[in-house]
Amino acid sequence: MTTETLVSILIPMKNEFEGINLLMRRLLPILNQLTQKYEIVVINDGSTDDTLSLLLDYKKQIPQIKIIDLSRN
Repeated sequence: MTTETLVSILIPMKNEFEGINLLMRRLLPILNQLTQKYEIVVINDGSTDDTLSLLLDYKKQIPQIKIIDLSRN
């Protein structure tokens, strides 16, 4: 029996709308080179900007993204 390794990236965010595109442009090519499966767990910590809506857009395209949405900090 073989077990497959899962690489988990945990990223807390609060009002990070401006930086999400840059983060994804840098992070995804690296993760896509891995031979292991990966997940990106983003914790939206009560953002008041459009952080959550942009993360949801990314999730539609990238199923490895998991979002934990906290209603407040």
